[in-house]
Amino acid sequence: MNILIKNGYVIDPKNNLEGYYDIFIEEGFISKVNQNIDIQNCEIIDAKGKMVCPGFVDAHVHLRIPGFDFKEDLISGTKAALRGGVTSVAAMPNTKPVIDTVNKLNDVKRKIEEEALIEVFPIVSVTKDQKGKELVDFKKFETETVAFSDDGMPIMDKVVLEKAFENLPNSALIISHCEDFSVSKLYTDGPWPCIGESKMVKRNVEVAKKYNKRIHIAHISCKDSLDHIVEAKNNGTKVTCEVTPHHFSLSKEEVNIKSTYAKVNPPIRSKENLNVIIEGIKNNQIDIIATDHAPHEKASKEVEYQKASNGISGVETSFSLAYTNLVKKEEIELSKIIAMMTFKPAEILKIKRGSIGVGDIADVVIIDLNKKWKIEADKFASKGKNTPFDGYEVYGEVEITIKNGIIKFKRGGKYEY
Repeated sequence: MNILIKNGYVIDPKNNLEGYYDIFIEEGFISKVNQNIDIQNCEIIDAKGKMVCPGFVDAHVHLRIPGFDFKEDLISGTKAALRGGVTSVAAMPNTKPVIDTVNKLNDVKRKIEEEALIEVFPIVSVTKDQKGKELVDFKKFETETVAFSDDGMPIMDKVVLEKAFENLPNSALIISHCEDFSVSKLYTDGPWPCIGESKMVKRNVEVAKKYNKRIHIAHISCKDSLDHIVEAKNNGTKVTCEVTPHHFSLSKEEVNIKSTYAKVNPPIRSKENLNVIIEGIKNNQIDIIATDHAPHEKASKEVEYQKASNGISGVETSFSLAYTNLVKKEEIELSKIIAMMTFKPAEILKIKRGSIGVGDIADVVIIDLNKKWKIEADKFASKGKNTPFDGYEVYGEVEITIKNGIIKFKRGGKYEY
């Protein structure tokens, strides 16, 4: 059925649209955006007092399929996304098996087609089995994936990294997790220092610059990392970067970083680094917000620190944390935050999502910005209940998520997950 959303405050940064508008959704697409639309014989949603924006695009998630379905699967992961207003995600290939051949990619795409409730774009590894040695055949995947990444197993050998960028198709993208294992592996009893991140950021952007190829730096957490990225941008490097909600919401002075539920890679940093990250958002130095959604089963977190898995389950809370900590607390423009979660990640991934202009796919989220609510991990739709934000009070609750013109999530309704 067609849908008419009335009386909402619409924010669509890509189309520079902000104000009170009605939106008519017809056969899965945005048909009209105007004031006082009057159409009968359709489902009417009264969004009075609510904010309406494009569905969020998360460029960095872990859906754990294939091979780790006990941590997350396509149904639980995409239900969780819908609860957070996320309608499109790019999923990392650190799976079992690793997504490094066309056949493996096609197998995953078939499963996505059968089970996913939102748009899932699988990412392909840079090297075979993420071993950092032998490259995949980039040309076979050029039109089949949104990006390449070895994710949490970054390429240590600079010769291999150079070869990767040399052979990367001009339009393709490498997403880089920057971690120097020679540093990080020394810190088994606690978080590893910023030098282990910033050193690799500097190296990787220099290699990308040398070959004039695109690179996206994942989850930056340190001042020096951002400094290297800003310098690289100023020098013409085709580099973008992301920050996660936990890196702009938490500091080691405010959370127990020895708690396994706060154990994440890269680690939670100092208040000084957190403030730099926030300033980087304000100054447009950081391109997008991505969650690095990393669900884990309880058993892998409730162990001693050295053995605990890295990661935070974040796709359900990302907007609320951004709205609470960046908009309400730091007074950053809401439209900027929405841009960082919609059309900007879509542009980096080169997918046609993240806006709600006439003719666009109808991926829409309706949010009550005034609603204060408590994060309760045990109520997550995700299998991963691992979050340091359990019990935190935040503002901005997703009420309805529409995907391809269909209501897929409605709080308090039959689509509640």
